Amino acid sequence: MYKKLFLTAVLCLGLIVILGTEQAKAWPRISGWGLSTGSVHCDAFLQGIGNPVINPIWVDCGLSNITMTVDCMNHGGGIGGEGNPFTFEGATGSSVPITWDDFTRKGKATADIPFTDCDLYVLIQEYLAANTETEVCQNPNWSIIEPICTVDENGDTVVTGGTVDVLSTDVCITIEDEDGSYYFVEGKCSLNTTDDTYLCTDKTSGKGYCENFVPPTP
Repeated sequence: MYKKLFLTAVLCLGLIVILGTEQAKAWPRISGWGLSTGSVHCDAFLQGIGNPVINPIWVDCGLSNITMTVDCMNHGGGIGGEGNPFTFEGATGSSVPITWDDFTRKGKATADIPFTDCDLYVLIQEYLAANTETEVCQNPNWSIIEPICTVDENGDTVVTGGTVDVLSTDVCITIEDEDGSYYFVEGKCSLNTTDDTYLCTDKTSGKGYCENFVPPTP
C-alpha cells in the first residue's frame, strides 16, 4: 500500500512539474541591438523567448529626434544633390510580432523592424507643413525627389526615385508580451557616412519602457 501511495505521489509531482513547465514563461529580454541602413532597420537580438504561439510577444521600435537629408531636383529637372540636414523632433514607431521563423535557436530570436524611405517621407511632409520657411534643399527653388516604394517578388521593398538619409536619431526598442510587460533598450545612433554604418551610444536597458517613448499598441 505504501508503495502504491509513494508511486501515486511521484506521478502527481511529475505532472505538476510538467504542467508548471508548460505554463511558465521566461522573461524575454534584448541581448543586443543596433541600427542598419537599407532605408533604416532596427535590429534586435532576443533571448528568453518562449513559445510564440502560447505566449505571443511583439517587438516595437521607435525613432525620435530624427536628423535627415533628402535628394533634391534643380529647377532644370536635373539632380540637385543632397539637401540640407533638418531634424524632425517628433516620433514614429512600428511593431512586429515574433514567430517561429525568427528563432535562431531555442529561446533566442532576432527582430527586424524596417522604416522605408517612403515611411520617412511621410514624416518629412509633416515637418514641412509645420516649418514652411525651412529650406531642406540647398536652393529654395529646388524640390525634393520623392521616394517611390514597391515590393518585389521576394517581398523586399525596392526604392526608386529619391532617397532619405537618416544622419542621427534616438532609438527605443521594447519587447511587449501579452500581459503588457515590457523590457526596453534605448540609445542614440549616428551614421558614419564613410562606411554607411550606424554607431549607437548612450545605451541603457531595463524592465519597463523608454521614458520618452511609449510603444505603439500591437
